[in-house]
Amino acid sequence: MADLDFAGFRPNIRPSHFTPEAPLARVTVEDCLEKVQNRFALVILAAERARHLSARAVPLVECDNKPGVTALREIAQGSVRFNENVEGTVRSYISEMRARGARPERERTLAKYATSNTSNTSNNTSNT
Repeated sequence: MADLDFAGFRPNIRPSHFTPEAPLARVTVEDCLEKVQNRFALVILAAERARHLSARAVPLVECDNKPGVTALREIAQGSVRFNENVEGTVRSYISEMRARGARPERERTLAKYATSNTSNTSNNTSNT
């Protein structure tokens, strides 16, 4: 194996890469979990809203982000929430995955997670 010499290597990094022109607002999972206490339910809600946004639904927050990030921003803001019991939504998702032919070990994991984590969550959601 040949020895590699990186002494003359200079990365192409400009100061503008490190100092954005405008401060970036960050949305975190923790922000969203204040509105939806169940991580699994949060994923389902964010994915469904992102699908709506991809299909040209009107965003409920002002931003120029991709649909997934916009959906999380809407959830963190409280504009999008479940309008039914989260447990029913999780069970519906598990049934849908079974119908699609999900792997049996994945189904057991989903079912175990749904029963252990949805009993304390009773958030409601709607897109308004």
